[in-house]
Amino acid sequence: MPMDQLKSHLVHLTGPDAGKSSSFEAARITLGRGTNCDVVFDPYRDLAVATHHAEILFDDNTFNIHDLGTRSGTYVNGVRIATLFPLRHEDYIQLGTNGPEMIFRHGLAGPDPQPLPPPVPETGELEMMSGSDAGKIFPVLGHLPTRIGRRSEVEVPLDPKGDMVVSGHHCTVEWQDDSFVLIDNSRNGTYLNGSLISGSCYLRDGDIITLGEGGPRARFRIHPPRRIYPNRSGEKARAALARNDVLVEAPKSPAIEQEITAAPPPAPIPPAPLSESPDEVSDLDIVTDNPFEEIAQSVQRSMQEGPPSPPFALPDERTPAGDEAPPERIAAVKRPPTTIRQRLESIMKMRAWIALAAALFIVVVLSMVILMMGSDEKADQTAEVVVPSTPTPVPSASTYQKDLAAAQPRKVVAGRYTVNVPEGWSVRENASELSMESPDRLINIDYSRAPGLTDEAALALLSQNGAKATRGEKITRSGIPVTYFYATRPGHAAIAAFHRPPHDTGALAVIEAPASLLEKISDQTISAVLTENFKLQISEVAPTPSPAPVEAASASPSPVTATPTAPATAEATPPATQPTPAADTLKTVSNNNLGLSLDIAPDWNSTSNEEAGILMVTTPTGLDIRIARDPQVMDAAKVFGAMEKEGWTLEQKSDEPFPVGETNRTCYVGLFKQDDAHLLLVLLNQPNPSTVVVYATSKNPLSEADKTEVTLILRQLAEQAP
Repeated sequence: MPMDQLKSHLVHLTGPDAGKSSSFEAARITLGRGTNCDVVFDPYRDLAVATHHAEILFDDNTFNIHDLGTRSGTYVNGVRIATLFPLRHEDYIQLGTNGPEMIFRHGLAGPDPQPLPPPVPETGELEMMSGSDAGKIFPVLGHLPTRIGRRSEVEVPLDPKGDMVVSGHHCTVEWQDDSFVLIDNSRNGTYLNGSLISGSCYLRDGDIITLGEGGPRARFRIHPPRRIYPNRSGEKARAALARNDVLVEAPKSPAIEQEITAAPPPAPIPPAPLSESPDEVSDLDIVTDNPFEEIAQSVQRSMQEGPPSPPFALPDERTPAGDEAPPERIAAVKRPPTTIRQRLESIMKMRAWIALAAALFIVVVLSMVILMMGSDEKADQTAEVVVPSTPTPVPSASTYQKDLAAAQPRKVVAGRYTVNVPEGWSVRENASELSMESPDRLINIDYSRAPGLTDEAALALLSQNGAKATRGEKITRSGIPVTYFYATRPGHAAIAAFHRPPHDTGALAVIEAPASLLEKISDQTISAVLTENFKLQISEVAPTPSPAPVEAASASPSPVTATPTAPATAEATPPATQPTPAADTLKTVSNNNLGLSLDIAPDWNSTSNEEAGILMVTTPTGLDIRIARDPQVMDAAKVFGAMEKEGWTLEQKSDEPFPVGETNRTCYVGLFKQDDAHLLLVLLNQPNPSTVVVYATSKNPLSEADKTEVTLILRQLAEQAP
């Protein structure tokens, strides 16, 4: 196999890696969020991508892609694939609905960035709901400002003699910061959903725009983006036509053209002339009652007589131009078919066709009768076989409950947890994930544990494939806070439990089944599957003993570098035997100047400087977290640049803001290092406007547990009022 055929590369089309490529020279390429995949996606951002989502295989000189049984699916050129699918050059690959997109290309990639197609233009429309222009629909193009008013030169020209509260250039719709924005330019004001806007505001799908008080109203709609796929839309064919790079019909040779031009059209051959002599009638065969015999005699007679002689000469025997044809030939052509022989032959042909049609009709009727009799016999035989048989019984809810009650424990080493697996159920274990399915494939139970798993991530996972997910009650099980979720989609339902240990990685358990079956399973069985039999291995973290009291640490001149520690006691038990604190034993620390408060574990230390407006907490692992507020909206690029000027090395940063929880808050994150110190800097934007600044410093590289603690603190800060 030539090695050049194995060369291929993928170009990221979306996300922070847009324009970057990954080249391969292998017969197997794996895609997913797992660290052992060839193309690894962000485990926190790309939630639609499974751990092992899809793979590309080279076989029989063709690259093929297939989905590894994921729920979100794999799409090629906008169409979801179900089996092994051949890939072509410039095919678009998308992992999951609204997931990351890539372009597949043959050969190795050149230097980045790679050429990308133009972005999908955002479009919308304005539907006039009232006023003199009611019923009209105007397009809105994202790449061009759309002006609205009574002037004729604007993009949405309204009736100049209609509503006088509308200005000549009343307002404008533009595309700014990845969103449509409404800008007011009028004297009488512009209203959005009944509220007067000041300057500009963001538009959403379905918003109602009112031009002036009591003026005409319009509904704004956003069209879903439509990407153009070259291998589906035929753009390559149109490009080939533009280059004249298409197949055309081969020209004919001069000899063939001359032969075709010189050949005259074929002359029609009329029937042979019949004699008018009445004596010839006696030579005819006797007409019988059998039309088939008459037809056979006519065919035999025509074979004996040979083909009829043409009344005209062939093309090369025609008379010269200007000469007249012989009169006997003209008479033969003009003679009407009035002889007795012709009349008898016409009658025989008509009788023959009638007899043939009658025979065909009889054959068709007989065939239908035979088929109907045969189908009745088969139906009787089928009925005789089916009636005595009994239908296969459908297992009841008690059958599943017995299987789950008798399940045996199984340890998932990579996920650090143990679950119970019923006998006879199919099980699939993949790294820190385990899925099991009932023998009839009606019940699915999934377990997973990952560092980036949060309440919001669990809610997003349950909301895939058109499901409607809601957050339920919160409980504490064995000292671990547990949040329940409920999801429904047509015909199916799911119940999930998210376990959030205070100092360890979160875990998620989901049971899914038909809605009619799931509601019959007892609450005790569901609770056992999601919580009691889902046993997590918790990383125990003990506080660092120190003879110095907390007050001595708080007297340090810099609260950032101080490391408060808990005093050692004589009754202190070994770390391995200390239980994880329950959710109801959390303590609350606050700072009135900041207007913020936090719920932290009882073994954390805290310091609050009311005058300076600084709240500081310290985890047992030595992670110092300081929280402050800046009265202005801070520019992340300038802040990160100032940190670098102070001698900090920027190891990683976010170019785009990250959403925090289910709120409308966003944050920028930067990871820095200076000598032996490690710093995680977070800028949390506030709408008032201001910026909450979170500094997390440690003498050791930040672990996943440290990042999880910072994430939980950010969630608490984002959920509080600004």
